[in-house]
Amino acid sequence: MIPPPRNLLVSFAYYKRIDLDKLAACRIVGDSGAYTMKKLGKVVTTRQVAGWVQKWQHRLAWAAAIDIANDIQQTRDNWKAMCDYGFPAISTLHVGDDPSEMDWYADQGVDFLGLGGMAGSTISPDVQFRWLTQVFKYARDNHPEMRFHGWGMARNEWLRLPFFSIDSSGWGSGYRFGRVVLRHPITGENIGVALNGKATYSPKIAEMLAEHYGVTPSMVSKSVPENRMLMVKLSALSASVQEQQIRAIHRKAPVTPPKWGRLGGWDLPPGPNQHLALGGCGAGLREVKVMQELHATGPHLHLVDGHPQHIQWVADMAEGKL
Repeated sequence: MIPPPRNLLVSFAYYKRIDLDKLAACRIVGDSGAYTMKKLGKVVTTRQVAGWVQKWQHRLAWAAAIDIANDIQQTRDNWKAMCDYGFPAISTLHVGDDPSEMDWYADQGVDFLGLGGMAGSTISPDVQFRWLTQVFKYARDNHPEMRFHGWGMARNEWLRLPFFSIDSSGWGSGYRFGRVVLRHPITGENIGVALNGKATYSPKIAEMLAEHYGVTPSMVSKSVPENRMLMVKLSALSASVQEQQIRAIHRKAPVTPPKWGRLGGWDLPPGPNQHLALGGCGAGLREVKVMQELHATGPHLHLVDGHPQHIQWVADMAEGKL
């Protein structure tokens, strides 16, 4: 069976009043939610984010400072403000920034940065990818210890770059529109499944659902309120397959974790399914400490969802409750 996903990203915009202790089985990243709040016509302050991080620092692996696209100085100032509150926050370089901007952070002892600014950008994907490769080349030549988180990096060709972690908000959107894309854990094929009451009964899809996803065709032939949890489960498991595929690309040179940014929830807590997350990177090892060290290497795919109940179901999967 497919190992359950264990990496989540939660935004202050949606999770500021949610009990993160209920997600204890997962490695959780805290996002400032500034982009989301801006789209909602609201403002989030560093003081608010810092208060949230202070409350949940035992549960968060790391947390991001508020970043402002096209404003390098304000992004720096927001990062410094989070540090002044006592938290080693993660700042972000935005598409179009000169890669040498990482020099300033490296001089502060930082070896972990976000790469973003793609959401809502009018810059073409090809230009965005060229910028990403320039950033990684600059890091290789000048700051080989630097690690990167890709904000919303879901394109397969981009994931060949050695990110330490990425996040994706599109993993659970398909079933809301009557179609899911499930990744086959053996062949790696992306298989589109129309939730029209018929597609799940085709031999190829039915076999994949039963052998790898643990459901029968009739259970998920249509997306209805009664099987919403199962639909979330399928989408989360498909994202887990994607993470394992990404990790396989980098298996000969796994991306080691940075030193900067660590909060209390950096390592996965012991759990009944912890060994499953290792996949090909350490299956069969029984020493918990060794397993945690192996799973600390990247890349990691963090699931994002503005619906707390969906994230709770993912956490329950990781804990073996579903």
